[in-house]
Amino acid sequence: AVCLVRPGDRVTEGELIGRPSGGRSVPVHAPIPGAVVEVREVPLGDGTTGPAAVIELGGAFTRSGRPQPTRGWTRLDPAGIIALIAEAGVALDGHPEPLAVRFAAARGRPLQVLVANAIESEPWLAAEFRLLADRPAQIAEGLRIAQAALECRRVVLAVSGDAAQAADAVAAAVKAAGGNLEVAIFDGRYPQEEETLLAAALLRRQPPRGGTALDLGAMVVAVSSLAALHDAVVLARPCFERIVTVAGTALRTPRNLKVRVGTRAGELVEEAGGLATRPAAVVFGSAMKGYAFPGEAAWQEVPVTREVPAVLLLTRGDLASGRQRHCLRCGRCIDACPWGLEPVRLYELAGSTALARASAEGLGECTGCGCCSYACPSRIPLAAGLNEARDRSAGGAV
Repeated sequence: AVCLVRPGDRVTEGELIGRPSGGRSVPVHAPIPGAVVEVREVPLGDGTTGPAAVIELGGAFTRSGRPQPTRGWTRLDPAGIIALIAEAGVALDGHPEPLAVRFAAARGRPLQVLVANAIESEPWLAAEFRLLADRPAQIAEGLRIAQAALECRRVVLAVSGDAAQAADAVAAAVKAAGGNLEVAIFDGRYPQEEETLLAAALLRRQPPRGGTALDLGAMVVAVSSLAALHDAVVLARPCFERIVTVAGTALRTPRNLKVRVGTRAGELVEEAGGLATRPAAVVFGSAMKGYAFPGEAAWQEVPVTREVPAVLLLTRGDLASGRQRHCLRCGRCIDACPWGLEPVRLYELAGSTALARASAEGLGECTGCGCCSYACPSRIPLAAGLNEARDRSAGGAV
């Protein structure tokens, strides 16, 4: 996004401070009122850096803690709904494209099912479940809004077995509004929440290698995005906060926190009672797919962004032990790959000068789930290597 503020500017809660700069960019809104102190580069939770406006709190909150007027949406056409979603900057589920862009791309394609995804099969994650339990009415209305935008008849809520009761509350709210919602309960085996695998299971079709859920005729949307969609369309509320799970064995009291975008990780730890012990690593995102900062790094200064569902503070006992060894040719990484790829071969090709060959053999089909690294007895960092190779390939390196 293009920064619209300068040091010395005063901003109100929810004011636009960053304009989208491309198709995968979203508007940025001030999470708090106050004065812009500086605009500088900051470390981000994916290991990169990016520009940030540092705001010193001052003035009154105009949205938080105040009754908000609701906005009627039933007379809006799909384009009008999608425009409101884009204006609010809804992009919470880690997808490379904002929700409005995904909805616009789905328009005109044969869509068989809209899937609300509440499955969390990775350790420690609980933000989607917390939303499902605490905001069933808003999620139900968010589903109805998404259904209207996509003009899709079949709607499914996918949950793990431990969330069945919360899912029933959402289904009851949809039914009370005159709609219909199927609840599909999964055993929560990782990586079942991956959208293409989930769509394939619901539609009883073979997941396409290199394909997407949309190729199967499904739009998969995280519950967190549906709650933000509701707030954007019904409350005219920009997307400047989210639920974040703060957990891990190095933390004193694991919690789910409602967090303003831009809040520093160190402040979340303080809110959760502080550290029980010094962490060996701090993961932003999730245990299998997130980015790990070493415990001695300045992770406390990393801000939470819309794409971060969790901050995990891990001890040495949580981390993979043992030194890396040569590949045993055991094939466990191949057995573990949900896409039927050969991770170790792709890893070796990508590590040499054969990146183009790796791409031809399926590098771009890897979703970075991390199953191969988890299964590898030689502790080869397969997933990290393939992720880095995909980035190089996307950047045009050969």
